[in-house]
Amino acid sequence: MMIKQTLKRTRLGQSLLAFKRVFQSENYRQWFRDFDESHSFFKFQECGPANEDKALYVINDVNASSGFFYSWCQVCRGLMVAERYGFTPVVDWTNGPYFDEKGLNGCMNPFEYFFEPLSCVTIDEAMRSRNVTFYSNHTDGGPFALYEYRSEEELERFAEINRKYLHIRSELRNRLYAEIHQLLGEKKTLAVHVRGVEWGNVRYHPIPASLMEYSARIDAAMAQNRFEQIFLATDSEDTVAFFKERYREAVVCYGDVIRAQKGSKVLAIFDDSIAEENKGFRLGYEVLKDMLTISSCDGIIAGLSYVSFAAEVYKKERGETYQYKDHIQMKLNDKGIAPIAVPNIGKEGAGCPSKSKSR
Repeated sequence: MMIKQTLKRTRLGQSLLAFKRVFQSENYRQWFRDFDESHSFFKFQECGPANEDKALYVINDVNASSGFFYSWCQVCRGLMVAERYGFTPVVDWTNGPYFDEKGLNGCMNPFEYFFEPLSCVTIDEAMRSRNVTFYSNHTDGGPFALYEYRSEEELERFAEINRKYLHIRSELRNRLYAEIHQLLGEKKTLAVHVRGVEWGNVRYHPIPASLMEYSARIDAAMAQNRFEQIFLATDSEDTVAFFKERYREAVVCYGDVIRAQKGSKVLAIFDDSIAEENKGFRLGYEVLKDMLTISSCDGIIAGLSYVSFAAEVYKKERGETYQYKDHIQMKLNDKGIAPIAVPNIGKEGAGCPSKSKSR
C-alpha cells in the first residue's frame, strides 16, 4: 500500500499504475512486439486529474471531409487497438460534418446521435483526465487502405468488433428496419451503390465507373439471377433519373432523401447552400439507412466505398452472404485536387485542448 501511495506522488508512478491492467493482461507481449516494429509507444498526455486509474483512448479521426462510414471504419480500427491494450475508448465526432450546432435531444456528439456510448466516460471528462492518448490512422494524406478490407478474415474481424461494441440506438434501429421492410418487401433484390458526385477529381479517391458500365453489370446480374427489383443507393439526383428512365418500375429507392441536385458536383453533406434543420443527423441517418438496406439485399454491385464495405460487414455479422456480388475494380486518382488535410494526431502528435468545447 505504501509503495502504491508513493507512486501516486510522481507522474511516472501515476502512468505505471494506469497501465497496470494492460501489463497484467495476456496481450501485454503484443504491446512490446508492436513497439519493436514501429519504434514508438502511444503518447499519453495529462489533460487533468480525472480517471487516474484509466488509460483513455480518444477516437477522433474525423474532419470536415470525413464521410459517415469512413468515420465508422476508423472507430472499428480504434476499438481493435483499445481491446488489444485494455484502453477505455471514447469516440468524438464533433469535428465532422454530421455535427449539428444545436445537437440532438441534448446530445452534442454526433457519434451518439446514432450509436450507444462505448463507455461511461464523456468527451468532456476525457479532456479532463490523467492519461489520454488519441487515435491515429494514416494522417499523411496517403491512399485509403480500403483494398485491405476485402479478405474474409478482415470482414470477420470488423464484424466481430461491430457486433461487440457498435450498437445502433434501439429507437433508431426499429425505425430503420421498418422503413427497409416497407421499401423492399419480400422481393429478391439487387443492391446497386453508385457514388462519386465529386470524387472523380479528388486525389487518392477512386475514379468512379460510368453509369453505362453500371448498367451493363446490372443487365448481366438481372439475366443471371432473376432479381425482382433493384435498390439504388446514390448521392445524386442525376443518377436516380438515369436508372429510373432505363429500368422503370424495377428501380426502388428512398424518395425523401437529400441528394446532390441535378447538375451539381458537390455532395449534399458538403453543400452549404442546403439549409436544413438537423442536417447532420438527417444525412447520417440517410446513409446509415442506405447501408443497412444494401446489407439486406440478395445481391450487390458496387465500387470501392466504405458504405458498401460496411454493408458487407453487417451482412457478415448476421451470418449471411450475398447470392451475387460484383465489386467494380477502380483505380485511385493520383493527380486530382488534394483532399482536406487531416490533423496529425495520436502517437506522434496532438495534445489535450487547452479549452475543450462544451459537449
